[in-house]
Amino acid sequence: MPQQTSSFWAADLLAFIQPQASAFWLLAALATLPFLPWLERRSPPGWRGWIRPAHHLLIPYAGLLLGGLSPRLMGLSELDWATSLGFGLLFIFVVGVLLVAARITLEAGHPSDGRQPSRSGRPTPLEDAAAGQGEWHRLGRPFLDSGYEEFYRVFLRGGLWELLLRWPTPVQLPGYWAIWLAALLVLPEILWRRWSASQKLLDGVILLTTSILFFYTRNFWLCWILHGAIRLIFAPLAAEPVEGGHEPTRRRTA
Repeated sequence: MPQQTSSFWAADLLAFIQPQASAFWLLAALATLPFLPWLERRSPPGWRGWIRPAHHLLIPYAGLLLGGLSPRLMGLSELDWATSLGFGLLFIFVVGVLLVAARITLEAGHPSDGRQPSRSGRPTPLEDAAAGQGEWHRLGRPFLDSGYEEFYRVFLRGGLWELLLRWPTPVQLPGYWAIWLAALLVLPEILWRRWSASQKLLDGVILLTTSILFFYTRNFWLCWILHGAIRLIFAPLAAEPVEGGHEPTRRRTA
């Protein structure tokens, strides 16, 4: 009898750690995550910004390709758009209004950025080009970054959800527990990164609001919109993340 019990446990363990199981990809992502700062410090400057996006995108994508992850549980397919849009858009609107009000409050009394026009009073072509690149970096990049970050977070939610569904002992409300367990797994990454306190607080707000939105809608795309919208609302205030030992660029005040 003990031999049969041990064989059952061995079979369950093998079922959990094969590439067709979500646990395999969760372990792969979490085991390699602590090495990302080391890779970023030792990579050429042009590659440092690609280390974390590659990790957050390629591991979940490989899991989807090999059948180890469920697109439905990750909120990528089989979506109930009528229900999710009804609550999701209202939730995004309310959160957006509250955060815009917070942004206006933070901006009150701040001077302009102090950029000086050219001597002719009109921007030169070089100034126009620099302004265009600055707008892309200020608006486009945060929204794209929010996409890979949210994709990684729904990967954790969906992977944990599937893991709890396959757990030998039945778990009540597996979707609920998966969402908040995923949030607990994301928190150390937020705290360990060399960001300012305001950036960590902002990412904590994003994590909380997108987790609530995912709980009610199970929709990755709406979570990406909310994540990106919050980034855009606070984009001018956010400092650059410190990677590779560089200090963040802080906004000058008079």
